[in-house]
Amino acid sequence: MRALSHPVAPPAPQRRTAPRRAPARHGAAPWSEGLSAEIRTGPTGPVVVVRGELDAAGERLLTAVLEYLAAVEGGPVAVDLRAVPFADTHGLAPLLRPGVVLVAASPEVTRLLALMGAPPPRGGPPVPSTPARRPGGPPPG
Repeated sequence: MRALSHPVAPPAPQRRTAPRRAPARHGAAPWSEGLSAEIRTGPTGPVVVVRGELDAAGERLLTAVLEYLAAVEGGPVAVDLRAVPFADTHGLAPLLRPGVVLVAASPEVTRLLALMGAPPPRGGPPVPSTPARRPGGPPPG
């Protein structure tokens, strides 16, 4: 058998294009692909309304928002996940912290919580449609 005189180059790696980032909505904090968290004022305190896919990348956003509200408000923080069509266990981990109350969730999130052995959403008063006032900032509107 005869050796080749010049080496054969390995195939070039395939290039993958990253998905386009969803445009940020006014008043919401974008994080990972299409994920946003909006703080609203409910009858019993702040409510974090999350929209988009909540995975390991989104865990950092949710943790940061919950830690901020716990420090500023000092009480329990309600979370609404009705607009979350997909979540993984990393994304839901911040909900298992003390002082976090899940008031609503999509059927997909509710099913995953059940598989994790976590309590189901408690329900509660309707989430207001008006964003909360930022600390030290002007009223929303």
